[in-house]
Amino acid sequence: MEKMNLNDLKSETMESLSVKAEVYSPGSWKKIQGAIIEIETMEFKDKAFSAQELQEDFENRQNVNIVLRHGVMVIGFTSTSINGNNAHINNVVIHPDYQGRGLIGTLMSELENTLKSRAVVEITMDAAVENGYADKVKKFYGDRVLEIGTDKKSPWGLQRFFRISL
Repeated sequence: MEKMNLNDLKSETMESLSVKAEVYSPGSWKKIQGAIIEIETMEFKDKAFSAQELQEDFENRQNVNIVLRHGVMVIGFTSTSINGNNAHINNVVIHPDYQGRGLIGTLMSELENTLKSRAVVEITMDAAVENGYADKVKKFYGDRVLEIGTDKKSPWGLQRFFRISL
């Protein structure tokens, strides 16, 4: 992965930060694997998915994976498995240096558009409670949230289940 110039990053505001979300094409894992594994490990440390698990997720043609780029650098991704007209978001990760800039909206917007084009009508996901992500999911999706589960322990800490209408 290309090293990020944090001085350049700090000078960019959300309005000027040039990012692009794109649907991952299975078969190009070798081009992005280093960045994906690094971001996953930075965020989840010893709880990160293994390189093999990530590769299987990205190379599974039934899944929808979206990659977020700042220029040529991969700075985030999401992986989603589809079952009929429902999808489950398995993973959403933004590089720690890029968090807090509203970029997850760009990533999720591309994911939703792609899922809708495949006739998906609902998504489910588990969101971390302790870092505030679950509250952000509830706020972001608002009245599109169809179900909120009770908080449950997981290897990644407390998680809250959401079922959301597309």
